[in-house]
Parts: sequence; C-alpha cells; structure tokens
Amino acid sequence: MKKFLFALLLSLLAVSGAHAACSFKSGSAVNTSISLPSTLNVLSDTPNGTILWSRDWLSSGSYNINCSGSGVVAGTLASGIGTSVDGFTNAKGYDSVFATNVPGIGISVYWCNTAVASCNRNYADVTPIPSLPASWGTISGSSYNSPTSWSVQLVKTGAISPGPLSAGGVSTISYMGLVIATLMITGSTPVATLGCQINPTNITVALPTVMKHDFTDSSPTPTGTSKATPFNISLACDAGVQVLYKIDGTQTGSDTNVLANSTGSGMAQGIGVQLLQGDPGSNSPVPIGQSVTYGSRTAGSGPMNIPLVATYYKTVPIANVVPGIVSVTATFTVLYQ
Repeated sequence: MKKFLFALLLSLLAVSGAHAACSFKSGSAVNTSISLPSTLNVLSDTPNGTILWSRDWLSSGSYNINCSGSGVVAGTLASGIGTSVDGFTNAKGYDSVFATNVPGIGISVYWCNTAVASCNRNYADVTPIPSLPASWGTISGSSYNSPTSWSVQLVKTGAISPGPLSAGGVSTISYMGLVIATLMITGSTPVATLGCQINPTNITVALPTVMKHDFTDSSPTPTGTSKATPFNISLACDAGVQVLYKIDGTQTGSDTNVLANSTGSGMAQGIGVQLLQGDPGSNSPVPIGQSVTYGSRTAGSGPMNIPLVATYYKTVPIANVVPGIVSVTATFTVLYQ
C-alpha cells in the first residue's frame, strides 16, 4: 500500500509539472542584435535623464508557440548590464534605467510583441524587460504567434567618466521558461565629455579717461582707437567643441547694443559702453542678448581667446553729456555644442 501511494504521488507531480509549459509550434527563438553608436560625445552640462542615444524599435521576426497551464512572461538583462540606477523609474513606477560599465551612463532595454508600427514610442509607458512579470501578471495556456521588436536607449545618469562603453551578453524574453526572443547589444563605444571653462570667471576692463572734446556730434565713439580697451575672454575647451557666446546687460535703448551706464550720484549721463568683436579697429558690435558663433577648438590647438573691445559710446548730443564716472556690468555666457 505504501508503494502504491508513493508511485501515485510521483505520477501526479509529473502531470502537474508538464502541464505548465510552452513549446515552439514552428520555428525557434528570434535572435536580434543592435549595435551601439560608433562614438558618443556628451556635453558636460547635459542634464541627468537626457537620452544620449536611442535605437528605435527594431523588428526581427515572429515567434510561434503553444503553452499549457499558467505562468509568466519574464525578461532578463544581459550580463554586461548592471543593476537599476536609483531615481529612474517609468510612469508605472518600474525601474527603467540600468548601469553600464561607464559611470554616469545608464541603459534602458525594451521589448514589444506587436507590429513595429504599433510599438509604443512613449517609452515612459513601456515596461522595461526585468519588470515584465510584475506588469503582465500570469498568462494562461494558449497559442502565441506574435512579432518581436527591441529598442535600446543610453541615458545620462550622473557625472560621466569617459571610457569605452559596452553591454555584452544576451538579454532574453521567455514564456513559462521557454526563451522566445534574444537580444545582443554589440560594439564598444568610446565615450567623451565636451565642455568649456572660463578662466578667469570675473573680468574688470578699465577704460581710459575720456573728455567731451574727444567726441564729435557726427560720431558716437571717441575719435581714433586710443580710448578703446581690447580684452580677451579666455576659454579652456575640449577638442571638438563648437563655441558660441552671448553677452547680456541693460541697454541704453531697444536693440541699441550699447550697455547703459549705472545711475546715481557722480555717474556720467549720455554715455554708455559698446562692445566690439575683434580688435580696436573693428566696426562689428556684439549683439547684446544674442548668441554669436566663435568657432571650434581642434585637437592640440590650446586655449581659446575671444577678442573683444570696450569703447565709450555717446547716446546724446555733446552739449547734453554730463561728465562723471562710467561703470557698466555685463554677463558673458559660453554656449557650446
């Protein structure tokens, strides 16, 4: 009697284990590969959370399986992809960005089982593959004949340490333990950060003393160039950076490109300061509040110096100029790409 019960128990267990399973009705697992970008240059002030590179949905074929019983759809990330990065979840609260071998850059891997044109491109609503069991819940036995597509994104997660980025290994999708789709992320991407530093960050430009007779009614600036002061904005930029700059300040009028003098006791009236691009003989005013393209730093070219000139600028007839101190303030902003 004991032997009969023991054999019956084994039989029941075997039936139960075989009942929840999937098998291919035709074909086999759909294998896909996505190549990382050849290079990745990231501006140093790029905000965290910015998508640095994206491979839109890539369709690779369909899987055709039969399943019995009930189980889960599960996803696993490749061995070259690390744990989830704190602070990055999608709209459903699932961890959405995972560490790569380059600090400051994370990776998101998505899978879709509809026609590629119907795959959701609002990735905040797409479930990252490690969270598929929680999102999908339990599936019941049925036949599944569906397309399979993958998408990959690289995301800035913090301060980047330049180096080669890779995500080796195989990511998988399985139905009740049967792997139906795989993804290999191939290649090694050199990662570099691009940026500029201003040195020094505060510059005082001293203009020489000027007399009323240095001006004429026909010219708003002093005669000759001796009353103008050239100066440089010095930048230390990474090679390959395209530099633009912008100067902001209070103008004497709408779009005059003349910086207004400070007001108060002892301050001159009817005189402002104009900034020129280039050398003291320049006739090219810096447009206040607008970006100006300067150029690119090439490898080995050293620091960049943006040459500018400050000169007095008369805004009223000479007879109406009130002598005094001239002091203006402007903000210089480096824009690079």
